[in-house]
Amino acid sequence: MEENQEFWLFDDHKAIAVVSFADNFTNPVPYQTVNNPKKDTYLDYGFGNVAAWGSDNLVPQRIYEQATENGLVAPILNRKAELILSKDWELGIEKKVGNEKVFEPQVNPEIDDYLEMVNVDEYLMQATNDNLWFNHIFPVAVVNKEGTKISNVSIQKTAHCRFSKQNSYGVIEKVYVNANWEIAHSEANSYTQTYPLISRTYNPVGDLQQKLRGGERMFMYPAYIPDLVNTYYNDLAWHCLFKSETLDWAKSIPKYKKALMNNQFSAEMLIEIDARYWKLTYEDWDKKPEVKESRKKEVKTKINDMLTGAKNAGTPIYAPMLFDEKLNQQVSLIKFTPIKRNETSGTYIEDSQEVSSLILFALNMPAPLMGTSPSKGGLGGGSGSDVREYFNLFHYSTLVHEKIIFEVFNKLVFPFNGWKGYKIRFKKPQLQTLDNVSPSQREAAPKN
Repeated sequence: MEENQEFWLFDDHKAIAVVSFADNFTNPVPYQTVNNPKKDTYLDYGFGNVAAWGSDNLVPQRIYEQATENGLVAPILNRKAELILSKDWELGIEKKVGNEKVFEPQVNPEIDDYLEMVNVDEYLMQATNDNLWFNHIFPVAVVNKEGTKISNVSIQKTAHCRFSKQNSYGVIEKVYVNANWEIAHSEANSYTQTYPLISRTYNPVGDLQQKLRGGERMFMYPAYIPDLVNTYYNDLAWHCLFKSETLDWAKSIPKYKKALMNNQFSAEMLIEIDARYWKLTYEDWDKKPEVKESRKKEVKTKINDMLTGAKNAGTPIYAPMLFDEKLNQQVSLIKFTPIKRNETSGTYIEDSQEVSSLILFALNMPAPLMGTSPSKGGLGGGSGSDVREYFNLFHYSTLVHEKIIFEVFNKLVFPFNGWKGYKIRFKKPQLQTLDNVSPSQREAAPKN
C-alpha cells in the first residue's frame, strides 16, 4: 500500500472518517472527521467511559424481566430458538455458478476438529438466544501466542456487555463485560473485563492484525442487525412492544380476570325463612333467647347439608307450610329461590386474543408454529398445510439472524486461520410435503 494513500473508513459504530495508512494497516493517521455523532443525553449519568444501555444501563435486564412477566413473549422466543437450532450446522464453500452463488458442503477434518474443540454447539445456543432477545451478540476471539491463529472462540452474555463511548473520531474501541451492572457504575469496577473491539465492516482480519501489534490476545467481535437511528445499541423490531405498552396491557388482563373471579358472587340459592317458623318449631323460642343463634345455625346446617353433597343429589326437599289468613292461602315458611349468576367467563376474551395477535405479529412468529394460543376460543393452530408453509417462510425470515450468528467464523476466524472460502451455516430444512411423500413413507422428521 502506498504511503499516505487515503481511504474512507466506515466503522460499524457510526464512525465515518477519512484516514491515511502508511504500510499495510500500520500507524493509521486521522485525516479528517466527517461525522462525529452528538452524544446521547443519557450517556453522561456517571458511568465513566461506559456507553450506558438506557438511562440506568440496564436495558437488557429490563427487557428480560418485563418479557418473562408475560405469558407469550418468552415462550415465543424460546420456540424461535428451538426451530433455528433444530437444524444442524454444515461446513462448505460458496461457489459462483452462472449468476448465482451455490453452497457446496465440504468435509474438512481440520476445521471440523476446530469447531468441535471450541464447542460450537454451545456457542450457537448462546448466540441464537442473545440475538433473538437483544439483537447484539458478543463473541470473543482468542489468538495464540504467535499471533498466527485464532485458537479459541467463546461468547459473553449480551446482558453483561457494554460498549465504550466513542473516541474523538467517533470510533468505539472497547467492550466492557461485567455481570453486575446494577452495582458497577463504570469500567473502573474491579470485576469489569475489557476487550479491544474488532471492526465488523472494514476488513476485520486487517483490523485484528493491526491490534495484535499492541500485545493483546483476546478480542471482541460484536455483531448485530443495524437499526435506523441508534449509535450504540440497536433495537429489534419487536422491542416496540415495550414502548407501545402492549406488554403492560397483556399483563393487566389476567389480573382483571382474577379480580373478577375472586369478587364474583358464587351463591346459587337464596333461602328465606319466615319468622313464624322458629316459634312453630321451638315452643320455647321466646323463653330461651340465649339459644336462638345456635338453633338458627343448626337449621342452616341441616338445610345446607340437604342441598349439597353427592349423596343428597335427587332427594326431595321438605318445607313446612302455614295457612295465612290475611292472604287466605298456604305459604311456605322456608322459601328456596335459585339465583341467576352473573357469568364473567367471557369477559376480556377478545382483548386477550387481540393482544396475543399483536405479540405474535411483533415477534414475526406465525401462530400455527406455536399451536393454539392461550386464550379462550384461541388463535387456531392451523391445518397441516398452514404449518408446512409457515415453517418454510419462518426459516427464510430467520436467515438474517443466522448470518449474524455465524459472522465471527465466516468473516474473521476462517479467513484469519487460512481457511479461505469456507463458510459455516445451518442446514436448509427439507420439510416433507403431501405431494411428494406417500402416507406410508411419511416420517415425523426429515432425514438430512
